[in-house]
Amino acid sequence: MRWPDCGIGSRCPRALRRGFEIYPCPSPTPVMPRLLERVRKLKGISINELRVRCSQSAHARLERIGLSSDSRLPSDKAFAQLLDLPSAGQVADGNELLERFRQHARISGHFLAGLCEPAATAREFQRRCADAAATAIAAAERITRGQVDLGDRLVSIGSRPDWTLEPLSGKRAPAIHWSRIAYLDPLVAGDCKLTWELNRHQYFVTLGRAYLLTNDDRYASFIADHISSWMDDNPPKIGINWTSSLELALRAISWIWALYLVRDSSRLEGPVFLRALKYLYLHARHIERYLSTYFSPNTHLTGEALGLLYIGTAFPEFKRAAHWRSLGRRILGEQLERQLFGDGVYFEQSTYYHRYTTDFYLHALLLTQSSDPWLADIIRAKLGRLLDYLLHITRPDGTSPLIGDDDGGRLVVLGERAANDFRDTLAIGAAVLQRGDCAYVAGQSVEELLWLLGPSGIRAYDGLTATPPECRSRAFAESGYFVMRESWDRAADWAVVRCGPHAPPTGAHGHADALALELSVAGHPVLIDPGTFIYTASRAEREYFRGTAAHNTVTVDDVSSAVPGHSVFKWESAPRSRVKAWVTNETFDFFEGEHDGYLRLEPPAVHSRAAFFVRGEYWVIRDRIRTDGRHRLALHLHWAPGITVRREDLDSLSAHAIAGTKAIEVNARIFSRSGELSCEQGWVSSAYATRARAPMCVFRVETEHTEEVVTVLARSTAPVRLQDCAWRAGDDGDGGILTVATSSTSDTILTGPTMPDGIERDGIASDAAWTWVRRSLSGELLAFALIQGRSLVIDNKPEFEADGVADWTLAQRRRGEWHVDVQGQRQSATVSPSSKGNWSEDSCAAFVE
Repeated sequence: MRWPDCGIGSRCPRALRRGFEIYPCPSPTPVMPRLLERVRKLKGISINELRVRCSQSAHARLERIGLSSDSRLPSDKAFAQLLDLPSAGQVADGNELLERFRQHARISGHFLAGLCEPAATAREFQRRCADAAATAIAAAERITRGQVDLGDRLVSIGSRPDWTLEPLSGKRAPAIHWSRIAYLDPLVAGDCKLTWELNRHQYFVTLGRAYLLTNDDRYASFIADHISSWMDDNPPKIGINWTSSLELALRAISWIWALYLVRDSSRLEGPVFLRALKYLYLHARHIERYLSTYFSPNTHLTGEALGLLYIGTAFPEFKRAAHWRSLGRRILGEQLERQLFGDGVYFEQSTYYHRYTTDFYLHALLLTQSSDPWLADIIRAKLGRLLDYLLHITRPDGTSPLIGDDDGGRLVVLGERAANDFRDTLAIGAAVLQRGDCAYVAGQSVEELLWLLGPSGIRAYDGLTATPPECRSRAFAESGYFVMRESWDRAADWAVVRCGPHAPPTGAHGHADALALELSVAGHPVLIDPGTFIYTASRAEREYFRGTAAHNTVTVDDVSSAVPGHSVFKWESAPRSRVKAWVTNETFDFFEGEHDGYLRLEPPAVHSRAAFFVRGEYWVIRDRIRTDGRHRLALHLHWAPGITVRREDLDSLSAHAIAGTKAIEVNARIFSRSGELSCEQGWVSSAYATRARAPMCVFRVETEHTEEVVTVLARSTAPVRLQDCAWRAGDDGDGGILTVATSSTSDTILTGPTMPDGIERDGIASDAAWTWVRRSLSGELLAFALIQGRSLVIDNKPEFEADGVADWTLAQRRRGEWHVDVQGQRQSATVSPSSKGNWSEDSCAAFVE
């Protein structure tokens, strides 16, 4: 049998074949790049990258041998030389510096509006968000008792935190120069991300907000004590908390927010403030020296740039402040072009990191709009597209899918939101860019907006006319996200399909999720991406959660569509995906795409997927594996936590959930020539380092040739009788016929063309890649649609004929007249008078370039 041409790549060498592996624990030696990897990297390195890396390495060496002034805290006299002050005497005990800071912080327009008059912001927050205010105070009380909320985990830190402890494994990284710590080696540092979370000091902002809400100096005292404790235990350049420039930037931003929030408290004293300023100076110097320009040119680099912009703006007394602001603005401007696709989506294929990036640039805009209008205009234009994506991936219930990696990171913790709730970011974007559509989706998620923009910001938000976005379904084709939405109602159906570039060459935060789908029914998430769980603590867990089997898609021979690399952030090979069709109209949405991730198998295979949504009624997902040999196929379905799944038969199931006071039931049938459905227990990670059991279904098929698996899903209240649905596979496994029965109609779907052979299926012959025909129970034709076709014959009668293949055609009978929409071709189209009813005169007038 000849291998079918898929059009997206040639057969891969057999040597690339590699199965899913449970990786062994790393060796006890610190993780260092392999010699061959170093040689490979050197081959593609630029002169500028070589210069930067050599410079950074040289400076790290100078620090280690004590020849760098940045490796120690400056004396008061030396520090005075780093400040632009009328006299060096102001540095003495820090009290004059603190008073100068208090006066400067009150200047309107100098900094963030919510921090210029924090007391007024707190009063408005108390009035507008009383419940959120009580939650913030309760969180602050827990912190004073030694319990800190880190994502979805409550971590005990005691009266004096152990700043180098990784709480999950109990490991502590060595107290040596930061450049000598193999922080990604779990045997050395455990999961460094868990250590860094506490050391970001984002809980300081919770304490600062509680201080303003209660005027209780205990919270300000706690901040001062913990800053002092951290400085005592983390001398300059020593330990794991100096290893990542992004971590220094996030910590510096937390300190700045905390100092601004509690600046009028008597518990913030001059000596602590002076010492904190010295550390902030060393943080900024470290960041500018060790920028992630070539190490991690992603959110690491933009976060570091934002940190420099924050320090330079908050403390203009530093002589290097103007340089830090300029450097931060330059990097942020450059990375806007490099880190975003043309459709506005963040390039690492992670919804969470996209939100992270949106937050970075919202803060950057607020810090630059008065000082750099040119850059502010550039950021404003890009922010519009960043927000468009967040808008459309927001599910009807207000949550968002966690596609790709999610580390639970936050820029500033200004509210107690769930990791998958991005609506605060939409609310801030709505106020800043005056977007009524963002306000419509964000609703009353205004806690972060108030602290960031102050009373004037909430007034601007309230002044917006909240209107639903113009389009319901939308394709972000360049990045590869296809969103289907019934309506903007909270009880609507919704889905997103992944079909686009895998990720940057390193893979970074992308998963092996080609053609994966997420689905909400009646507003409730039912099929979800299980998330990330962990980065470095367990290689086996890391590979499971980012592997194909942990996504709602198909595996072939139990392997992933992408092959893991030697690093937990890299891939050895990744699939190429392409979109074959995307259609959205008032009646249905349709997507079709394919990827070549299984060409490396022997014999090669290609996975294609079509998703068809008849609005308000049902979903059809057709998976086709094209091959000429034996394979084991598995369709994976991961259900949201809280859903109860019951197998009804070998090919059918029902899923039940309670959403508030409303019960939701989803029924599904899975069709194929053979195969069996099993219901199992899988894992879902709703936040970093946490996981819980959740239902998982797997439909397994063994095949020796091209195979189609067709899934039909519908809510129980839809007029669909799944028990009466029927499927008949095509003779060659490529293009079958599905009958979907409703209470008043009978729908027939052809999943492939039957022409030019002239084969009729259920009385229908078509040359389209996908055909949908709706008839009444008495057999009267009511509607039809063709995807990439030009001809339709029903019961031996030509019903539609076009001179050229159209992207899609939709014909519907309305009040006795037929209305036809033909999109994507310029030639004429004719319809047969054999169909009962009259054809409207302009039925074929709508064409799209």
